[in-house]
Parts: sequence; C-alpha cells; structure tokens
Amino acid sequence: MPLEDTGNRASYQELHRAYDGLEKKVQEDSTELKAKTLELQKANQELKEEIDRRKTYELKLNTFGEKLAKAYDQRDSLSRRLVSLLERERRELGNTLHDQIGQVLTGVSAQLDGLKKESNLESAALQERIDAIQAHLRESRYQVRYISQGLRTDILEKYGLCQALENLADSVRDQSRVQVRLTTKNVSEDFGDSGIDVALYRLVQEALTNVLKHADATVVFIHLAERNGKIFLTLEDDGKGFDPDAVLKTGKTLGLTIMKERVSLLDGDFEIDSAPGRGTVITVEIPLPRFITSPACMV
Repeated sequence: MPLEDTGNRASYQELHRAYDGLEKKVQEDSTELKAKTLELQKANQELKEEIDRRKTYELKLNTFGEKLAKAYDQRDSLSRRLVSLLERERRELGNTLHDQIGQVLTGVSAQLDGLKKESNLESAALQERIDAIQAHLRESRYQVRYISQGLRTDILEKYGLCQALENLADSVRDQSRVQVRLTTKNVSEDFGDSGIDVALYRLVQEALTNVLKHADATVVFIHLAERNGKIFLTLEDDGKGFDPDAVLKTGKTLGLTIMKERVSLLDGDFEIDSAPGRGTVITVEIPLPRFITSPACMV
C-alpha cells in the first residue's frame, strides 16, 4: 500500500473520531440545554405563580386596609358620639340636681323654718330636732351643688380653663387633706369649639377623683403649659401607685379608658407611668389648632 494512502486513512480515522466526539459533545450540550430550559420554564412558572400570589395578597391587603380605615372611621365617629353623649348626660344630670333636687331641699328647709316659728318656743327638744334636720339639709344642698358643678362645665364656659382647674383644685383641698399644687404657663383663654378645654378639664377632674378614691396621696402636682403649637398636661401624685397594664386589662377602669379616648380624639398622646409604691404620673400632649392665638392665663 502506498504511504500516501496510509496517511489519508489515518487522517480520516482521526477526523471521524473528532466528529464522533463533537457529535457526542453536541448531544450532551443539547441534553444539558434541555434540562436548563426545563429548569428555566419551571422557574418562570414559579415566578408567575409568586407574582399572582403577591397580586392576590396585595389585593387582599388593600381590601383589608380599606375595611380597617372604614372601621377606624366608624370607631372614631362612635367615640366622638360617646364623648358628646357623656357630656350631654352630665349636663342634664347636673341641671336636674341643681334645679329640681336643690329646689326641693330648699323648700323643705323653708317649711321647717315656718314650723319652728309656729311651734311652741318652749319645746327645746323639737327645736333641736328641727335644727338637726336643717343641718342635714344644708349639707345635702352643699353636696348637690358640688356634684352638679362637677357634672356641668358652666365655670369652664364662663371663666375659662385656668379658673375652672383652680376651682377643681380648691374643691379637693376643701374636702380632703390632699394638697393640690396647680401651675399654668401660656395657656390660652379661648379654645373655641375645639373641645380641648373640656377634655383637659375632664382629664384633671377624673385624675383628682381617682387620687381621692384610690391613691392615698398627700400631694398632687398639676402643670399645664403651651409651647410649640401644643398643650402639655402633667399630673403627678405621691400615692401608692398601681400597675396600669394590669388595671386596664381588667376592663373595670372606664374612667382611664375615657381619658385615653378623649385625648385620642384630639390626635394627642396619653401616657400613664405608675407602679405599686411609687405614685403615678399622667402626661398628655395635644396639638393646638392654628386659630388658637388668644391671650394666655396664668395661675
């Protein structure tokens, strides 16, 4: 065989092996490409499903957000109606106590006065009994007047927030041994129809009531001040204190709940810092409407 034919055959065989290797490589690459394509299709499908899930979740979230906003608006509306109703009921009850029951007590006292004049002046025992009854009536009239003043906000409407708070402080001083130290700084005299003055008055009133009933305190510090477009109220006592979270969970603290609700309706912040054995501090912060620019009162 010629040497040339032998070289051609070797080259052909080498070329054939290279072709077989290339074909095998192409098949392997094709198989790998198909696997990668399947993985990519699977990934695309999972991505599509994830996008669909996210869209569904987003839709549900938006729907829930709308429902939550609606529920909040309804709660806000109901809270405002509750506070308004509470104030109206207080006023009506205060008027009833002052006008009707007060008149009855006054009438009974007047009749007893007439009875004393008509009775035998020598009957000392009868005079003493009538005097005792009239003393009870005077005390009852005082209590009726005190309760009716607490239920109504006449003094607040007539004299403003500072004087109304001073009267509250005086009432506590008169009926207990608790010292009440009230200070105010740059407090507006006219809050318009914002309801801020009524809310602050009721907050102080409720806090002082709680002090007398539960705190066993000897002194209460009340500070009210305006600055930077906000009004700040701080009430601090040296009483026995309590656990606010535990008390609020019992559901029996309607007074505290209404206090928080009043502040919330005015877009304010309400905080209670207390613990058994170390007194109580209540802090309130309420933003003021821009129209409140009246001269300030000082106490």
